[in-house]
Amino acid sequence: MLGMMEQMKSKSFVALVACIIITSIVVCLFEDSKPLIHDFLSSSERQITHQLKDIKMVSSETPGIEGNPEYLKILGFTDSPWLYFSNNSKNVTLPVIVTAVSPGESEMALVFMKSCQKYMPDHSVILYGLDLSVREATALQQACNLTKCAVRMFEFDFFPSHLRNLKLSAYRPVIIQVSE
Repeated sequence: MLGMMEQMKSKSFVALVACIIITSIVVCLFEDSKPLIHDFLSSSERQITHQLKDIKMVSSETPGIEGNPEYLKILGFTDSPWLYFSNNSKNVTLPVIVTAVSPGESEMALVFMKSCQKYMPDHSVILYGLDLSVREATALQQACNLTKCAVRMFEFDFFPSHLRNLKLSAYRPVIIQVSE
């Protein structure tokens, strides 16, 4: 009985090896000699080359960008531009600390102002109010009664309308530039 079991195992093993050999021979005989990736790349290259021939070349020169002369003058971009205070007086230490205060942020601005006065007493501080209420503007003015501190209301009317949208923060570079 033990001999029969070993013969069956041997026959199964031989059958398995025979199947593997026959499958390998069939795959080798009927295999496509070109790899699929080569075909894909060749057809893609032909298509791209064909499409590039149809594209008209566009000039790389772009027209010059010109700003509104009125805004450029307000921001100090003229024939003789200014970078810092035009009348550098002795009581101004650079850099000047400039920030904007939105409605509802006056309490944070008061804390910020006190920190500036405590840790940087020689530097000037300019707070720009952005559509603040009269109460908020008055509170900031009263807290900022030093010679090195100023509260200014930002005049949105002089600039493009998108600056009024405070979520865009488009007013930031303008405030920095007009802080003379």
